[in-house]
Amino acid sequence: MIKNQVERPKYVVHFFLGLAESEEEKLCRWAQWEQCYLALDGILKEFGSKANLSSEQAYEIAKRNLKSDPPGTRRVTYQKVPNISRLRWTYEANQLWTSTLQGDGPHPVQLDRTRIASSKIGIPKHDGSGREIPEICILLGDQTPVEHSALCNQSLMLAVSERFYATRTADYWNELIARLSLLIRAVSIGRTICPWSQSITVGGEMYSTCVGYSSYKIRDSLEFNSYFHKWEYLSQ
Repeated sequence: MIKNQVERPKYVVHFFLGLAESEEEKLCRWAQWEQCYLALDGILKEFGSKANLSSEQAYEIAKRNLKSDPPGTRRVTYQKVPNISRLRWTYEANQLWTSTLQGDGPHPVQLDRTRIASSKIGIPKHDGSGREIPEICILLGDQTPVEHSALCNQSLMLAVSERFYATRTADYWNELIARLSLLIRAVSIGRTICPWSQSITVGGEMYSTCVGYSSYKIRDSLEFNSYFHKWEYLSQ
């Protein structure tokens, strides 16, 4: 048993699965993201220069096929898109990370995820010490091409510490959740309360999850992973 162990803070987590009918309607496109930025800035602006974003994107660069390749083979390599991996939370920075997805460059761009936080992100030790964890963390991901999914093709997570959550009224959060639901074209919304990081043992194997890194989406489903959390499904 660890001495002087402190209870780790918990987070109110909302997870959205959305279905956009075209690539231009994705939340990662500026036409939609500008409105999302304005909605989220209401809670992030309190953290000033600490608030930041990081967008993980890669150029998809075609390579020559080998003579031995069967018909229909397509070889590609990926190169990280520079200058968007660590930015301050500003209007201009949000324009910048979404601009690379417009298709104006010589290569298509794949978006893995964009992470936004009210401060630096770390994983604390079990005694509560260690690296700083943010009051707010947002993940935009699962950007499956429109033609590849009939269920959902984008996701959004909003995690807010219970301490910060208590600084706003229930009506405020309900209005924000409703706004984000419309912007992402939600088809499934879940809510849970959990610590920043957790580990459990299932069948003798250890599994870990972290609010700042995990996607809760179950493959080919509109349900969420229940290994760690009990989800309340909200109506849209």
